[in-house]
Amino acid sequence: MKTVGCRHLLLVLVLMISLCSRASVVTAKADKLNAKVNAELSLLPSLKDSASYYSCVSNAILLAIECDKADTLGRFRRTNSEKLLKLRQSMLGSALSSADYSQSVLKRLFNVYIESAPSPLFLASKVTAGEAALRICRKAMSLKQYDMAEYYADRALLYADYASQAAEVKVKCMGQHLRSAADSTAYLMALLELHDRQPDNEVYYGLLLDVLTAPGREGDLVKFANDVLHKDSTDTRAWILKGEAAMRRHKWDDAVAAYTKADGLHHSLGIDYNLGICLSSKALELKDSLVDSRGRLSRTDRPKVRKFLDKACSYMEKVKEGDPEQKQFHWAKPLYLIYYAIGRRSKAKEIKELMKD
Repeated sequence: MKTVGCRHLLLVLVLMISLCSRASVVTAKADKLNAKVNAELSLLPSLKDSASYYSCVSNAILLAIECDKADTLGRFRRTNSEKLLKLRQSMLGSALSSADYSQSVLKRLFNVYIESAPSPLFLASKVTAGEAALRICRKAMSLKQYDMAEYYADRALLYADYASQAAEVKVKCMGQHLRSAADSTAYLMALLELHDRQPDNEVYYGLLLDVLTAPGREGDLVKFANDVLHKDSTDTRAWILKGEAAMRRHKWDDAVAAYTKADGLHHSLGIDYNLGICLSSKALELKDSLVDSRGRLSRTDRPKVRKFLDKACSYMEKVKEGDPEQKQFHWAKPLYLIYYAIGRRSKAKEIKELMKD
């Protein structure tokens, strides 16, 4: 029994010695890392340019994080946090505001800020990793560094509070990388999905219209408008889009029907102008289809054409009244042509004088 007790005591002593040895090794590692942190910080007063200064700060931050991991007793956490918290914040501020950094240095500083966010050393930071990633991607976007902007937008997307704003930056970046039909299709599908999730987001809607109103996209534009109207038949903008698509195809009846529906929901000078153009174009098209070999209309056909011209005149006069200086719409020439076509020569003369000015 005495032998067994001695062996047990010996095992306990060996275990204690082993633990003490390991603790000593860990303590030594933390001491060395902390010394390196201090060494990096001691260099700061001698560094004159911002890139060198904050690169040194970034080194100190990474070393301090490793030190904190090794420092099981937490001997250096408080002092290193106090030393580096403000420096880390100023590092981000400098990288976001200065135009003097190279792209590689910017990435270094940005990455260190974001990757250091979970460390206990920086829990008191005012700017979270998600907010920082969003600011960074916007900064890169402003510099037209689209790859960097998209990279940090993806980082910001991981944080619920900033995901929506980051998605706006990401799709803008996608729009800068359209090199093939497949890229364009993927971009359009992404915009459609985002708009479906947030139909009131004006950024998504504006980007979507930039794509859908491009030449050759009339079919996509009509499909989009129809999809919107299927969900909400009172969506004025969707009716306007249908009108625009029909105008581009010279389908004047369809365009007039869509714009009239839009006008009934929400009146605007833009709708009046487009109705004036569509109705006068319809009149011209009808006239060309009814004239005889000498280019004349019969007495019975004249009222058919005049009906559309009178309606066009009414709408264009509303535009003239609402925008007399033509700051929004160039109504003078189409109104002049309408007046001339319906025989109101004195009115046409007034408009012609205005066109000279």
